[in-house]
Amino acid sequence: MSEPEPNNSPAPDDHGAAQARPDDADPSAGGGRGWPSRRTVLRAAAATVVIGVAGGVALSRAFRDDGGAIGDPDSRRVRWAASSNDQNLVDSRQVLISAFQKAHPEITVELRLVPFSTDAKRQALIELVRSGTGEPDVYLGDVIWPAEFAVDQLAMPLDDEFEPAFWDRFDPAALAASRYRGRIYAVPYFANRGVLYYRPDLLGQVGRPPPTTWEELAETARMLRDVAHAEYRIAWQGDAYEGLTCVWTEFAASAGGSTVDPGVTRSTIDSPPCARALRFMCGLVEQGLTHPDLTTLREPLATSLFNDGEAAFMRGWNTADTALDTEPEKYRATQLPAFAGQRAPGFSAIGGWSMFVNPHTHRLAAVRTFVDWMTSVPAQRTLSRYSQMPANRSVLEDLSLVNESPMISVTRGVRSVARPAGTPRYPEISRAVYTNINLALRGQATPADALARAHRDITLSLRG
Repeated sequence: MSEPEPNNSPAPDDHGAAQARPDDADPSAGGGRGWPSRRTVLRAAAATVVIGVAGGVALSRAFRDDGGAIGDPDSRRVRWAASSNDQNLVDSRQVLISAFQKAHPEITVELRLVPFSTDAKRQALIELVRSGTGEPDVYLGDVIWPAEFAVDQLAMPLDDEFEPAFWDRFDPAALAASRYRGRIYAVPYFANRGVLYYRPDLLGQVGRPPPTTWEELAETARMLRDVAHAEYRIAWQGDAYEGLTCVWTEFAASAGGSTVDPGVTRSTIDSPPCARALRFMCGLVEQGLTHPDLTTLREPLATSLFNDGEAAFMRGWNTADTALDTEPEKYRATQLPAFAGQRAPGFSAIGGWSMFVNPHTHRLAAVRTFVDWMTSVPAQRTLSRYSQMPANRSVLEDLSLVNESPMISVTRGVRSVARPAGTPRYPEISRAVYTNINLALRGQATPADALARAHRDITLSLRG
């Protein structure tokens, strides 16, 4: 997940052509003075999309129950299943479909809608692929799905479907996440990373710079409460779901810990670094520095609370800025903090979405053309204008992107950490993490007990 729920990826996203940023804007910011609001840019982009999409594209067609589209012998028609990757439900899908069809008028692309929630999307796609009809031909899937989908034969191995040079366009870490037992089961499409959003106006009231350590962040939050006499808090995704696994992965890695060993063969969660991380997280709750609804927060609600001024800090995905109503000068984004004594910046969880191919498709040639174009430089530059991290390395390394998409300047330099998704047992591992961490945050288990229980549950899942 990536990114996790509605934005678990979550706030993944897309915007229309972003405007150039003023030269004096803060290079670490998620926006600059003088920018139009994100919503303004998005609405304009949406209007352009509706007007400009080629007539051959089926706008937001849902899956059909009558079987009319299934069994169509047309081998040049690609059915692409992809939900919105933006909390605003406004994104680049139709922009890219229109551009692709102009480049390849011989191929028709039909967009198939799937649920926005990652969990609901996963279940819907499993049922569709297992039906054996070949519908959809290609679908967007979470970066944590390859191992599970490979074992369940829900995704086609793609190593031999493209020339070797094709794979050189992707970041090695992203490509590694797409492998299972040496085979590639997904093509990286775009990435997401966890970042820290903050209110520069509030930090100015207490004379504090953006925090570079978690301890500094806690101290600033206390000052806002005690000195500024305002209950501005810290928010992150604390509900018992995949989003909390992402947050935990970041806290643990920034303290020098991990959930499992590199080979995903044994649990390492019950360790001193992980204990430090969880004690700190629980301490923020006990001191009243986190939002009181923390343990029920998922991406959309956390973003809403930050947007409404109920939090001074928010851990969110790099795409969350697309859902912020406030003018960009009222918020900034920076890399996540480290723990004191550890190398800065902290770690950011790897999220994002990849292209998976239905092993039952009868339109493989057209699908290959579509996937190749969607990961090419023109398509990936379009994605970057929607605050997405391009999967194409040459685009990501293009310094001009900083002007077109300021969030790239934040995410380009993050230290990434992957969830232990290289095993089909990952859903069970993640459940062990978010269930027990959530109990600790609720005060229903001590940090020591929560980690011991998580260790036991992970060990049992790896043995199974």
